[in-house]
Amino acid sequence: MPPGGQLFALLASVELADLDAEQALTYVAAMERLARHAEALRLAGLAQFADCNGVVAEPVLPGAAKLVHPGGDGTPGLDSFAIDEYAAEANLSHGSAEHQLGIALDLRHRLPRVAAALAAGQIPSWRARMVVEATRSLSLAQVRLVEAKILPLLAGLGGKRLEDAVSAVLIDTDPEAAAARAKAAARLRQVTIDPSGVDGYKSGYFCADAADVIRFDSSLDLVADYLGQLGDTDPKAERRAKALAVLADPHAALALMRQATGAHTDARTDTAATGPAGGSGAQVFPQVTLYVHLTRDQYLGARDGAATLEGAGPISTSQALRLLGHSRVRVQPVIDLDNVPSSDDRFSRGRMREAVVLKNPTCIFPGCPRNSRRNQHDHTVAVPDGKTAIDNLAPPCPHHHNLKTHGDWALAQPFNGIYLWRSPHGRIYLVDRTGTTTRVA
Repeated sequence: MPPGGQLFALLASVELADLDAEQALTYVAAMERLARHAEALRLAGLAQFADCNGVVAEPVLPGAAKLVHPGGDGTPGLDSFAIDEYAAEANLSHGSAEHQLGIALDLRHRLPRVAAALAAGQIPSWRARMVVEATRSLSLAQVRLVEAKILPLLAGLGGKRLEDAVSAVLIDTDPEAAAARAKAAARLRQVTIDPSGVDGYKSGYFCADAADVIRFDSSLDLVADYLGQLGDTDPKAERRAKALAVLADPHAALALMRQATGAHTDARTDTAATGPAGGSGAQVFPQVTLYVHLTRDQYLGARDGAATLEGAGPISTSQALRLLGHSRVRVQPVIDLDNVPSSDDRFSRGRMREAVVLKNPTCIFPGCPRNSRRNQHDHTVAVPDGKTAIDNLAPPCPHHHNLKTHGDWALAQPFNGIYLWRSPHGRIYLVDRTGTTTRVA
């Protein structure tokens, strides 16, 4: 039943205490569709209110109402004093009310198909708002192109995958604007430490180049692992915090790492004798691998557009080439994900493992955004009945691998990269290679 008055009347008549778990889940899903429909109606009413207040008296006198444009290109102006009327009615600040009116105007005048999907209960309101805010700077003609490309993705993709998909479309649609956004974002780089502290501990915040953050994160992981090898039994999250102190003293960091790997070093002079780990600082500090996905034409500079930096998301071709210019580059040919030879090994390795990651960049459970590169590789049909083959391997995150193993969930892979999950109450969810989730039963 489509969301609307009839569905509301039906749900309102339900006695919740009489429902079992399966029926309660069905009730919640129907109510969610109804709530989305109601939010679409609210925004449509707000857009109508704005459209009714699109004229101000001329000439505009100092301090009098003026025409403002809270929406993007193609939306009508709005009497600035009308914002305060809505703010008073909704008990919002002037800025929050203006923001809400801008979203409503964009959905009506720039993104009508997104608005229709919200009204049909197909997408939650946060996804509609995300598209509005991501496309605000685009022209009306550009936003219509973007809408057509992302509309098929809105209902099925989870949060991070959807954000990445929208970002990639924006970069492809307007590379110059994407470059300007990247330049503006670079000015936000900072490291700040909270001046206050609690019980002897302080917190901080940093914003830096994605590749640098990925390298730093890997260094924290590495030091935390070394601390564990040397007998630190604290949880890894705490050892990562301790790693900050280690990395703050380069000599101590080098000494710790060589102790953990069996190398010998003079931490004061930074001279190394050859040991089991090899001897040089570069060998003790393993290089961090950054995975950048781009086409041959992009790599040769013949085409601009969206590339992907694993762990960060879409970046422009110019950003990717700048990153590669400061790194040792190994070009990996495209792997045919449908024709990877099977293996007699129980574990996926080398080309097989890389193919599994490429076909599913994130966990294959519905809505899970966890990057798959560090995930376990699971046989959808367990060995010895199932082979170690590309169409029988999947990279669930540890939590969802545990759910499949010990929970009352079942997983099948009828086609390479197409997964069917059956829930404890018999619901079937299909997850494809893009990460799109569709409930099929």
